[in-house]
Amino acid sequence: MQEIEIAVLIDKKKQATYRFSEFPLEIGRDASCHFIIRHKVIGRKLCKVWWEPDGIIHLEEHSGLTNPIYVNGTLVEGGIAATSLSARIGPVGLEIRKATRNPTGTAQTRPSWAGISLPVRVAVGALTLLLAAIWIWTAPSRPSSGVSMADFPLKLTFTTVDAVSPDAEQAAYAVRMAETEYSRMPEDIQRRKSAIEQMDKAAHLPLPNSPLSARARVISKKWKSELNAAYRLELVTLFHAIDNDDVKQIQKSAPKLIQYLDTSEKGLILWLQRQSNIGEEQ
Repeated sequence: MQEIEIAVLIDKKKQATYRFSEFPLEIGRDASCHFIIRHKVIGRKLCKVWWEPDGIIHLEEHSGLTNPIYVNGTLVEGGIAATSLSARIGPVGLEIRKATRNPTGTAQTRPSWAGISLPVRVAVGALTLLLAAIWIWTAPSRPSSGVSMADFPLKLTFTTVDAVSPDAEQAAYAVRMAETEYSRMPEDIQRRKSAIEQMDKAAHLPLPNSPLSARARVISKKWKSELNAAYRLELVTLFHAIDNDDVKQIQKSAPKLIQYLDTSEKGLILWLQRQSNIGEEQ
């Protein structure tokens, strides 16, 4: 039976390893996925993984992801295949490979009792019960771990990972809010400037090696370039209107240009304010 194992890492620290034998395997935050990872950087439907008989593991990302998937250091665009995959989504890492027979950190094959006499079996059983009784008797003195037997069902249909990193959550939230703010009202310059400030904050959170921070830096640079280009175009439009004594266009462009400027540029702001009132003075 074909099996793969997926090791989950948060900020490069291994959390747990899971094994799967039914494919295709849906991974995401949604409850309908086979492998559920509860982390805000993980999409509701992140990707699909399956294993071919030739030993090649395939990963196919779902469209519309907010946070990109990097596999083996390369941005995934559609899908990728290899004998082992090292995926990164922000601070969350997924090490996907062919399952070993007795991997570290997973359940081992139970020992066979064949050839062991009945008295020995009874003695081992009694010792096990005695140790369990001692553990239960002294349990109240131990701090609770917050884990119960309900967390370990005999047969797992869905596997859940509670992968929470405050810095990563803050960065992912800031990126999503900034993108929403920037695209909501393209003509609102102040809203776009606010979105750029939010994206800058996400880019400078303490996640220096995170693809999410790198993505935030790229987006912020792109937005600033777009804003500068729009400012220059509006400035040319204003000068052209002044040259042609187009009062209506002057009154339209001057107030809009003021929105691009910082309060420190008082001289230019005053000049633009005079231009916007030029029609009233005449």
